[in-house]
Amino acid sequence: MWTTAANRLPQQYFFFWKQLARNRYFILQKFNNDFVKQEHKYRIILNADANNEKQIALSHSEKDIQDHWKDLEKLMPSLISLPSVSDKDNFVISHIDGISRNKI
Repeated sequence: MWTTAANRLPQQYFFFWKQLARNRYFILQKFNNDFVKQEHKYRIILNADANNEKQIALSHSEKDIQDHWKDLEKLMPSLISLPSVSDKDNFVISHIDGISRNKI
């Protein structure tokens, strides 16, 4: 599921998240600990600015998070052409908001 892109990255259990994939703007992670309960096993982080990372997708399912990852990869050509980090953040947030509204 897409999350509100304004959500700051939660720091709780940060060291249990294993990186599965990364590109210039996004990080795909899996929660990797059998002893700590975690509501979602997968997440995607918007990483256009390392000082302002945002959690933008969560899932229980690897298939669902991979589908989200593929959707985000399609944005890469547009993101590269944007001049500033805030423009990139706003573009991704608008894209996610649009998808979320269409699924209601």
